[in-house]
Amino acid sequence: MLKSNWEEVGAQVTLKQMDFAALLQYMNARQFQALLVDFSGRVDPGVALSLFFDTRGSNNNGNYHNPQVDALLAQGGASGDQAERTRIYRDVQRMVMEDAAMGLIDHPSINNSIAKNVANYALVADGSMRLTAVSLQK
Repeated sequence: MLKSNWEEVGAQVTLKQMDFAALLQYMNARQFQALLVDFSGRVDPGVALSLFFDTRGSNNNGNYHNPQVDALLAQGGASGDQAERTRIYRDVQRMVMEDAAMGLIDHPSINNSIAKNVANYALVADGSMRLTAVSLQK
């Protein structure tokens, strides 16, 4: 579907499916024009935004660079005031969207079903499963 959508607007698209290890190599070497990657997110918006949009962010694979965004991310990370952090991260999101730093395609719903004999499972807002404390009861 994505391929045909891009071709409708005149883009020439070649899809290359690969395992995650190969994908990481492509990402780290910046050997792509476009990349489709799933990300579970993080509960703290400062962490999620910094990963992708701080100049030094570990997931900043598009080499996004905006000194204002970097400064705001540092300011938000240092603040303990929730209202201030909300304002800062909204400003960061607005700037990133205006810069078209990344095209977001989808935000999937996450549904978990847990059997009655599963103990100590906690649903986390970022969608990642953390299973270290989980056990099965008889």
